[in-house]
Parts: sequence; structure tokens; C-alpha cells
Amino acid sequence: MKKKLILFLIFAVSLFGGCGRQDSMTSEVSSVESQDIADNSVSEIPDDVRQKLQAALDVDPITIPAEEWTAETLCQAIYINGEPLSIPCTLHSLGEGFAIQETEEHPLSINESTHRASASITYYGNYIGGVVVTDCENKEDFYDAPICKLVFSFEDNLEMDDIPISLNGLGIHATYKAQAEHLAFMDLYDTDEATSYYRYTKKIDDIEIKCTYRDDMLKIVTIGFLNEE
Repeated sequence: MKKKLILFLIFAVSLFGGCGRQDSMTSEVSSVESQDIADNSVSEIPDDVRQKLQAALDVDPITIPAEEWTAETLCQAIYINGEPLSIPCTLHSLGEGFAIQETEEHPLSINESTHRASASITYYGNYIGGVVVTDCENKEDFYDAPICKLVFSFEDNLEMDDIPISLNGLGIHATYKAQAEHLAFMDLYDTDEATSYYRYTKKIDDIEIKCTYRDDMLKIVTIGFLNEE
């Protein structure tokens, strides 16, 4: 079965431009490409993982004043695979279900001089976005290499019942009222109410998170770790 996927071309900028720097996080995904890819490896999400994902949507929103936020407390509002985000993180530390997706047009790429690498990723066989890592010399290093940028794309995954990320208890299906409550800790920096388009951001110490909503649904989440020179 073939499925149209939207592939975000974050890789060239992040791989060759220094993915840990703030300016590369500021210039978010700039182009997308639709592509049909054979989708033969989709697997069933285990029941215990589904329960963890649901529990992450039931957490009470954090209401700590902005001036008291730290990178550690910010990570407590970001759940990936049913667990609060911990840094540094790797594909392995994010838990089961994540895998590299290599295609002819978008293979795993490694910069031999900087040892940064990038690849598309899937979650239990469904395309879910892309990742950029550091300290990676070969493909075997990729899963255990530190992540410096992680992008989740839901443009083509809205039919998925189980999404591996939630923000302060908020998943991809939510009203604007819920968004305003759960994302009160983030700064709204771009909006178009006519199309229900909202972009939020939050940068604390060495971590920056951005999320884009359109049609009252979460479409893109970008998490960057800014501790590199």
C-alpha cells in the first residue's frame, strides 16, 4: 500500500549549517515535498504503549510562571512516547517504535567533517518526521547519537490515533480554547485567525520548542537543542 507523505527538508540546513545554533532554529522548515513511498512495515502499537500515550494526554497543564521556567521544567511539559523528554536524548532513549526511514531521494545523510547526520523517521512504520544528530560517524552510530533537532510532522498523519508527542497534555486533536490553556507557557509569535493558523515558541536555556497549528490542529513540532557552538 502506498501513502502520500510530506517530507520536510530540514536536513541540508541543519546538517551543514550547525543545527545547534539558534539561527538555524529560527529558520524553520521552509519547503515540503509530497512523495509516494511503499508502506509495508507499519506495525500495531502495543497496548501498553497506547496506554502511556493516552496517559500523557491526561496530565494536568503546567502553570509555572514564565520567569521560573528552566530547561528541566520545560521538558516536563513535553511528552514523547508517553514519557517526559529528557536531555540529552537519542532515538534509542525515545523508546520503542522509532526507526530510520531511508528512501532513494532522502537517504540517511552524514557530514563527514562535522559528524552531523540526518534522516527521516517513522513511528511503528508510519512516517512521523525527521531528526538531526551529532557525533555520528556512520549509520551504526545513528540511534545512539545525541539529537540536536527533532521534527514531528502531522500533515499526513491526522488519521493516526496514537501520536508519540504531546505538549502539556495536548495532542493533535484539540480546540483553540484547549490550545490556549495548554500552551499558555509558550509565546504566540505568528497567527492568522482567518485560517486558524497559530505558531508558538518557547526557548529556555539550551532547548527551544516550536509548534504550528492550522485548522485548530497541531501540524508541526520542532524541538532543538542549542548547546552547540
